[in-house]
Parts: sequence; structure tokens; C-alpha cells
Amino acid sequence: MQNDREEHIMWEAFKKRDEEAFALLFAHFSDALFYYGCTLTDDRELIKDGIQELFCDLWERAEQCPEVQKVKYFLLAALRRILLRKLKRRQQFHRNLLEKHKEHNFPIAEKAISSEEAIIESEIKLEVRLQIKSAIEALPPRQREAIHLRYYQGLSYAEMAEVMKVQQSSVGHFISGAIKSLRQKIKHI
Repeated sequence: MQNDREEHIMWEAFKKRDEEAFALLFAHFSDALFYYGCTLTDDRELIKDGIQELFCDLWERAEQCPEVQKVKYFLLAALRRILLRKLKRRQQFHRNLLEKHKEHNFPIAEKAISSEEAIIESEIKLEVRLQIKSAIEALPPRQREAIHLRYYQGLSYAEMAEVMKVQQSSVGHFISGAIKSLRQKIKHI
């Protein structure tokens, strides 16, 4: 499977419950999924469980699986959802355990809980950054350029006007239009 078309053909065969296609999908993507999982958590067993759950869910719902053009991205996103759900459950379990131990005055190490919270917090921050990046990429080219020059390169409006070859007032319009558009696109963050 060297390109998206071949992956798509394999995906369609899998959706018809072709066991060989399913095995090939697993063999082809499991390493990439595992390495991606390692960016989300250090718990290798949790990652392996997540990949196993992903492929079990896929097989159970093969006929209902969506039409997918980019199989790898679909699988990565699905694994991400599974791992984040598992990490949140683990965090809730640790919270409940901590509360019970506090009620009974049992000492418990809070380091594991704070570690899990840090992982989830970093994942939430990563998700927000990805949503913002996606929203910026969806801006019209001039607004995207203005945002980049202002917030990534730190240029003043006068410097931006010179680089963009426009009036300084136009730079202000680009920035305000971009910010308005970004606010609408990422309200839920």
C-alpha cells in the first residue's frame, strides 16, 4: 500500500469483511499508530490496548464504517479519541481513589494523578493549538499572511505594510478581519 488510492481500495475491501484486507490494514498501520500513541502517553500498554480496541471496533462495525479517502488520518484520529477517553477515565478513577483514601485518611501518592492530569492538560493544549492552526489555514491568503507576520514574526503594522506592499490601514483590516473570522471558527475552544 504505497498511496492513498491503494489504501482506499484496501479500506473498501475491509468494509466488506475481507479478513485479508483487515489483516493488511493492521499490519500496515499498527506501527504508525503505536508511534503516534507514544506522543500522547508514555503508557505503552495503554497504547497497545487502544490500538487493539480500535481494530476490534472497526471489525465489529465494518459495514457501517464511513467512506474514507485518507485511511491513515482516519485511524490516527480514531486512536487519539480512544486514548484520550482512556486517559480521562484513568484520571477520574485516580480522583475517585484519592477522595476515598482522603475520607479514610489513607496516604496515597498524588504524583500519579498529577502526572495523568498533566498528560490530559497537554493533550487539550495540543488539540487547541491544532484547531487554531486549522482555523488560520482556512483564512484567505492575505489575512493568513497578516496573522503570520504579526503574531509569528512579531512585525509592527508599519513593517507588515512594507512587506505586504499595502497601506498600513489595509494591514489593520486584514488583522481585524482575520481575528473576527478566527473567533467565529473557534468559539468552542
